[in-house]
Amino acid sequence: MVLVAAAIVRPPIAGVRGALPILLAIAAFDITANSLFTVASTMGLLPLIAVGGSMYPAFTIALAHLFLGERLRRPQRAGVVLALAGVLLIAGGSA
Repeated sequence: MVLVAAAIVRPPIAGVRGALPILLAIAAFDITANSLFTVASTMGLLPLIAVGGSMYPAFTIALAHLFLGERLRRPQRAGVVLALAGVLLIAGGSA
């Protein structure tokens, strides 16, 4: 029922055709990342892998800064620094 509703109200995809190659690349990277996460989580060190995987918002922020010129405000920078410090502390404790 949800799929039928989505098909009825969805916007036309005429404008998406030009972006199709980049969308396919994004999908391929997403599938690869999820597959690698799944394999890594079965091979041990799950706490480290889970923490590393949870850092994807920080990578999104970094990419937005590099490619779009996005700027972080001071509290946002502090949050990124604290998150990275937490990852380093967890990684250091599991060695």
